Amino acid sequence: MRITDKALVLHATRYGDRKYILTLYTENHGLMTVSAIAGKQGAKVRTSSLLPMTFIEAELDTRQNRDIQTLSESRVFLAPELSGSIHKLAIAQFLNEVFYKSLREQGPHPEIFQLLLQVITLLEGSEKMYMDVHLYALSELAKLLGFGPQNDRVHGGPYFDCREGCFGNLALPFPLGLDAADSLLFSEFLESEFIDYQLDNVKRRRLLAIFLAYYQLHVPGFGELKSLEVLRTLLS
Repeated sequence: MRITDKALVLHATRYGDRKYILTLYTENHGLMTVSAIAGKQGAKVRTSSLLPMTFIEAELDTRQNRDIQTLSESRVFLAPELSGSIHKLAIAQFLNEVFYKSLREQGPHPEIFQLLLQVITLLEGSEKMYMDVHLYALSELAKLLGFGPQNDRVHGGPYFDCREGCFGNLALPFPLGLDAADSLLFSEFLESEFIDYQLDNVKRRRLLAIFLAYYQLHVPGFGELKSLEVLRTLLS
């Protein structure tokens, strides 16, 4: 069956001169693994459309009971230009790795695709507010994946329990839980409007550590991120 869908390229592995295996997150069909034969000018699938973090309109030939589908045609509709900002590039590489490790087979979820598109559009288009877009993405993606942290500090207690995703009266050692100061910082961030919340680098680094610990507890196999050290260095 031939289908058309929008997709974000999460990962690309090259075989030989022109053949690729891609991991796509599509708007209406969820996560897909596809093969593609790419060329340059005039080709139905161009090499430039297969770069990670590129959004494409994809023509796909699909068959039931086949693990790898075929990308027969692609057109780029958003290829973020981030090379002029080392900070934006580092955030984009970090987000790409988070998305690749977090998004698993779970069927169509258009809201997740729209979040990915919103996040990359914010990162590319903003001149001032992009420095915290990765924290916003981590918070919103957790909600859509079903383990969003509950900001119930007022009624639940002063300590955030990373295992349960809510506040309580039991102080657990990090990364299982947060102390009173980190719990307050986390609660204030969850309560804030992203566009109005101003962070310094100390708070950014701490919130990043909290979110990553939280993801490692809730996403099987999440592990360590290769892109993290570069991002931490830029936030130091």
